[in-house]
Amino acid sequence: MTTSQTQPRIVSSREEMFKERLALLEREKQLTKLQEEIAAQRRELPWVKIEKDFVFQGANGPVRLSQLFRNEETNNLIVQHVMFGGQAEKVCSWCSCWIDGVNGLLPHLETKAHYVIVCKAPYEKVAKAVAAKGWDCEALSSAGQSFNHDLGVEFTPEEIANKSGVYNFNRTNQAGFEQYSGVSVFRKHTDGNIYLTYSTYGRGLETLNSLWAMFDMLPDGRRNSDGSGNANGHGLSWWPKHPEDF
Repeated sequence: MTTSQTQPRIVSSREEMFKERLALLEREKQLTKLQEEIAAQRRELPWVKIEKDFVFQGANGPVRLSQLFRNEETNNLIVQHVMFGGQAEKVCSWCSCWIDGVNGLLPHLETKAHYVIVCKAPYEKVAKAVAAKGWDCEALSSAGQSFNHDLGVEFTPEEIANKSGVYNFNRTNQAGFEQYSGVSVFRKHTDGNIYLTYSTYGRGLETLNSLWAMFDMLPDGRRNSDGSGNANGHGLSWWPKHPEDF
């Protein structure tokens, strides 16, 4: 039984369906080409030098940003900024879903870039959460560091009170949140310096998880099984959660 808000259109043959399907196929091809063009533009973005060699806490103690380029052949680093503050008891369920989507791909991803997650919570809490989630990625705590703030996903008490600071390049922190989600990509260049080459926030993170693409093929899209939510994923009720988050 469909939970769609509208009744499906039923046709008598696959041929009738395919007429519209072929028309959609043309638009899908246009989208694929556009995605390729955008990816090329992304690779052509200018880089900016990172002046601080941030120190994180990890499984083996302190580790610097400069030490996180585990793949010395490519020297690429992908950092997932995770909403998990010092006072929080659980990792953001939205962030968790994104990490789930990457976790199974880690053996392949690590051939091109090292992937880490960074949380503000103390490392003991981070390690406990990672074990509970069953993640294999390297997880770090940025407690005491300005890393997440400098990368645009964390705000000071003053910024929260004044609703100042910028998230997602051109949006002020009107919601007054302390943390947001995001991804930063770095390259350690042959000159020895570390550069920020790309960053994305909000729904730009959907590309990290093929689950949304799979949902988008369903008749109900991303709408919840009870019919609530939005088929396109707008709003805050549609993303999947780990069992302990329900």
